[in-house]
Amino acid sequence: MSGEKTIWYADAAEQWCDALPLGNGRMGAMVYGGACAERIYLSDNTFWSGEPSLENSNADGPAIVPEIRRLFLAGEVDAANRLSEQIEGRKLNYGTNLPFGNLRIFMAHGDENLLNYRRALDLDTGVATVGYEVTGTASERGLFLGRAGDGKYDAGYAPIVVSYQRELFASHADNVLAMRITCSRAGALGLRVQLDGDEQPYTVAVIDDVTLGMEVLAREHYHSNGACGVTGYARLAVLADGGSLHALGAGIVAEGCDAVTLVLAFESTFDGADPVATCRARIDAATAQGYDALKARHIADHQALFRRVDLDLGSSPHADEPLDRRMAAVQAGEDDPALAALLFHFGRYLLIGSSRPDSPLPAHLTGVWNDNVACRIGWTCDYHLDINTQMNYWIAELTGIPECHLPLLRWIGRTLVPSGRHTAAALYGLPGWVAHIFSNPWGFAAPGWSIRWGMHPTGGAWVATHLWDHFAFTGDTRYLAELAYPILREAAEFFLAYLVEDPVTGWLLSGPSNSPENQFLFDGRPYAVCMSPAADRILIHELFAECIEASRILDIDEPLRARIAAAQAKLPPYK
Repeated sequence: MSGEKTIWYADAAEQWCDALPLGNGRMGAMVYGGACAERIYLSDNTFWSGEPSLENSNADGPAIVPEIRRLFLAGEVDAANRLSEQIEGRKLNYGTNLPFGNLRIFMAHGDENLLNYRRALDLDTGVATVGYEVTGTASERGLFLGRAGDGKYDAGYAPIVVSYQRELFASHADNVLAMRITCSRAGALGLRVQLDGDEQPYTVAVIDDVTLGMEVLAREHYHSNGACGVTGYARLAVLADGGSLHALGAGIVAEGCDAVTLVLAFESTFDGADPVATCRARIDAATAQGYDALKARHIADHQALFRRVDLDLGSSPHADEPLDRRMAAVQAGEDDPALAALLFHFGRYLLIGSSRPDSPLPAHLTGVWNDNVACRIGWTCDYHLDINTQMNYWIAELTGIPECHLPLLRWIGRTLVPSGRHTAAALYGLPGWVAHIFSNPWGFAAPGWSIRWGMHPTGGAWVATHLWDHFAFTGDTRYLAELAYPILREAAEFFLAYLVEDPVTGWLLSGPSNSPENQFLFDGRPYAVCMSPAADRILIHELFAECIEASRILDIDEPLRARIAAAQAKLPPYK
């Protein structure tokens, strides 16, 4: 593979976005890289609060929506917007993805004499490393002891330099996070390991001298209605080369070791698994292989996807500098074509780490990772259907990793469409299926809980176009017939019934609706909801075009194809 594919820093991360991301399509880890106190920030894309609900839509909607349209067509925009508030969605137990917790490692050495620190992520292998040197003293037995309290070396002890290295990866092949910690001096490695659930309710148990278990609950402590959610479980095995291991409180201590290997598995109850048994089985299978075999399997699995595409834009004048300095140089106006290629590779790396064919859920707004900030605000680490989810997946087909598209396509068919059928019937009294501005693992399909941004009935149609994109790149007519076309056809059937004819122009109009987060002016005043915003017109036309072409390819549904083509011709022109 040509070009640079390593992101590195000359210091530990101080904030989440500077940590190094590892992911296997379900598990996520952010590596801060502290020399003395390492924090691995854990996440799981199934670790959600909330629960399914069929009460998110106003059941009086079938009577309210026609009246809103009548008011709009009569020019009574004020009244139409006020009435639209009655069909806002209900949040109820919508929930959010939450951080899973932390893996923490406390080294026995101090941080006074660190040299040559480097924290790196090799995108080609999916392996992160943290390396540095520590100066100290050594006894006659060769054990690293550190500085004396007075700042001088102990009498009779020779100054030495010990190199420390951490290597870690999130294995999709074996569904574990694995770490190997080594040092350059025999018997000089000492550390303490522990797990915690961060701000989530958790309990940690020492199962034996080499195993920790943690139960953590997905609860929105900042939300009054957050009593529901999944339960997660983590299991951590600590393996030592030389030296000794023993439990201390809620952690495990390694002393006098040559190397230490950590193997971590975590699971939630989201899809009906027994997380305790599942984690135990994964740890047993992984530790039986040994670290070298785990690493080899991980790299082979990762490179099978990552190495399908290469990009070389030329050399870099800053190739030997850490990423933050290179970014600063480009922001100051310097040229670094290799950095652009590196960021391209990083984008593919993130989708590979967030979305694998067997991922139980698609990538949410921050992939598979969670900074404990996005989940606290209106974005909630969910599936925004007004462009954000689509943006996550635009590179799947274009850059040769169509398998990474499958979790999104599967979630649309299994979760969003069934819920969208209920919303179409309950809110509009219409056939087919519909979804609005955002959704979640529980299948939320109602409008958002504010008409200022939430009345976006083409959000589902927009994300469903990804089904067509997958066919367009693969040419798989069986997939088109069995999965993609039925979903697209059912969305088109909703809009055939949903569109209303303008008595003045004869155009078919959608609405009440809005272009997401885009208010409009009427008589100089801002409004949220209107009839037939440009976003609707674009997305309905695209949906209809895909249905027409799919039915032609499959040579089915000719009468429906004709109806769709006739409706498409009556959509409003752009202006």
